[in-house]
Amino acid sequence: MRIGLYLGTADDSTDNIAVALAGVGRCLSNHEVDAFGSASLPASVQDYYTKVPTTSRAPRTPYTKIIATYRDCREYVRQRSPDVLFQIWEFQTHGTGLSLAGQQANVPVITRFVSDVFNEYHGHSDVKKAGIFLLDNVLGQIPMRLSDAMIVFGPYGASQAKSHGMNPDDIVTIPPPGELAEKFSPPDDKATLRRELDLPMDRDIALFVGRLSQLKGMDFLIKVIERVVSERNVQFVLVGSGPYREKLAERFSEDVARLPGYVPHEEIHRYYKAADVYVHPSPYEGIPLVLLEAMNCGVPVIARSAGDIAFLTPNIAETPTEMAATILTQDWSDEWLNKEYFTIRYQSETLDDLVRSIGHSSMSDQNTKNQAGDD
Repeated sequence: MRIGLYLGTADDSTDNIAVALAGVGRCLSNHEVDAFGSASLPASVQDYYTKVPTTSRAPRTPYTKIIATYRDCREYVRQRSPDVLFQIWEFQTHGTGLSLAGQQANVPVITRFVSDVFNEYHGHSDVKKAGIFLLDNVLGQIPMRLSDAMIVFGPYGASQAKSHGMNPDDIVTIPPPGELAEKFSPPDDKATLRRELDLPMDRDIALFVGRLSQLKGMDFLIKVIERVVSERNVQFVLVGSGPYREKLAERFSEDVARLPGYVPHEEIHRYYKAADVYVHPSPYEGIPLVLLEAMNCGVPVIARSAGDIAFLTPNIAETPTEMAATILTQDWSDEWLNKEYFTIRYQSETLDDLVRSIGHSSMSDQNTKNQAGDD
């Protein structure tokens, strides 16, 4: 069976989805899988896919990206005649363009609903808020209506999909793959890592990895830090860049919040292994990779209630006060909830069954139509 997985347009950087591409590639190794589009295919996953380039230009807006995606898909279908089209990221744009193209070409479409897109407009203001609402909550309804199947990360994603028009029978739970590279594993020598990273040896370390921005919950995290350090000498380490980095540096000394800036992904495991707890304040998520990386390194995660994070960890905080109290009391669990859903075995069997079922169903429908035309 030939599956066309959409990489994206020329302006899309696929580095952030390399792990997801590797997981899907492993799961679909029994099929012929094309990675099409004008975005690049990460070198780390090239063994899983046949790259099929398309010719659309880089779009200037999210709305023109939908058009570019549609054109890419139509071009690819004409070239390769796939049995299934697969959207893996950027649900609002890629999912919309792909489902429209699949509907017109009579090719079944799998979309992947991976974040809390219908609430993201709350994190913006004024004109941008209206634009995000239109993109997410109006145009984002299209793949809900046209997809033949939809992948979600857990119960919250499933409930959001159902409430926005997706047939419950066509929703399948497949969270991000939890079996990561060997470097994401519990540390052999935490003390040596701390010395190498110039981190304190005699204090608890609370880690965050990600963009330092309002949308990632930095205002929430600032309140957490203030509550914690007023009672106990905890070292916060906030890895990443973004508009809040300067604000955090002005507000807290390095003894309170260390700000290493951007750290290449091939080095980030060292920070997880040096930490005692991982904190995640973002209000709009699915199940982010950083949580899986932390938990693979044996680091307990405390996260804000968002998306399907509660499908992964029981350490959920609704408010800064709750998160701070959990850090102060160390009343956290290292349990990995629903771990079987994150295994390659479960994901391979489930995804293989899904593509076969919708692909064979489509071929059966086409054969019926052809027979009716012959009659």
